[in-house]
Amino acid sequence: MGAERATNDGVHPGRLLRGRAAGPLLIDLFVLHRDPKEICRRTRLMNDAFGTTPLGPGDWLLCVGLASFVLWADEAKKLVERALRAERRRTVQV
Repeated sequence: MGAERATNDGVHPGRLLRGRAAGPLLIDLFVLHRDPKEICRRTRLMNDAFGTTPLGPGDWLLCVGLASFVLWADEAKKLVERALRAERRRTVQV
């Protein structure tokens, strides 16, 4: 039971994580996808089963934008902190 068990029998942990994240995402897309030509009856059945309304492209962009807001805000915070540290270093050296 050494380091070799940490990789789940040869499967890289990153692949497992991506797989675990992709599953629910694919299910969400299937349930909320809007079939513009109403070709696929399964989409309507899933909407009825889950009581959802299909999302259009604009709605998906809004969802992605709101979901990624925390990441963007955190990166902006890091940028400001780096700039402040650099400024402090310059004032200390002078």
